Amino acid sequence: MLQGYTRAMALTGTILFSAIFHELVLAVTFRRARIYLLSLMMLQMPLIWAFSGRFLDRTGRRFANVVFWFSMFVGPAILSMLYAREWYIEIYDE
Repeated sequence: MLQGYTRAMALTGTILFSAIFHELVLAVTFRRARIYLLSLMMLQMPLIWAFSGRFLDRTGRRFANVVFWFSMFVGPAILSMLYAREWYIEIYDE
């Protein structure tokens, strides 16, 4: 690990960099900057901190796994819906 950076700082920086890069790709694709993906990715930080604690027993780890997989299946659908909604409003709204 680099000197002077904690694990939490490295994790936050990595997720922030990834979120900004992904948002940039979507902004170029849709020709419009929205922060839906960035917001949802940054909302993962409290979940990571909550579910990585030592206070979790086996049941807590299972719950964290369920939350992760639920977000993996539902997240892209929500993002697609939000970006398609914005595109539809831009094209068809009078």
